[in-house]
Amino acid sequence: MKSRYYYLQNIKYKNNLFLIIFLVIFIIFIILSFFLESYSNFNTYGIYENGFIKVNILVENSDKLILNNKMEINNSEYSYKIDNISNLLNDNYQNYQVYTLKTNINLKENEVVQITFYYNKAKIIKKILKIIF
Repeated sequence: MKSRYYYLQNIKYKNNLFLIIFLVIFIIFIILSFFLESYSNFNTYGIYENGFIKVNILVENSDKLILNNKMEINNSEYSYKIDNISNLLNDNYQNYQVYTLKTNINLKENEVVQITFYYNKAKIIKKILKIIF
C-alpha cells in the first residue's frame, strides 16, 4: 500500500504533460461550447433602391428569410423588415421571389451589396451533438 502512495506522490509531470494539456483544452472546449452560439447562413446579392434593398431569394430560402431578421452587409449587422414580396418568378428553371427589405443602412443609389442572412440560432454543443448522433 505504501508503494502506491509513494508512486502517486512522485509522478513526473513532464512525462504526462501531453495528457494534462489535452485535458485542459478539452475542458475549456466543453465549457465554451455550452455558452457560445452560432447561426447558419446563406449569401446573396441585393441592390439598394429608394431606401430599400431588393434581393432575389430562391424559394427554398424564403422561410429562412421570413422567420429571422438578421443580416450582415459590409461586416456590419443589421435588422430588416420585409416590406414587399413579389409573385413567384422563374428564371433558368429556378423559382425565386424578389424581396423588398427596409433597413436603417445608408448606401449609394443602385449600389449592389453582398448580403449574408443569418438563421437557425443554436448553441454550439447542440450542433456538435447533432453531427455526432
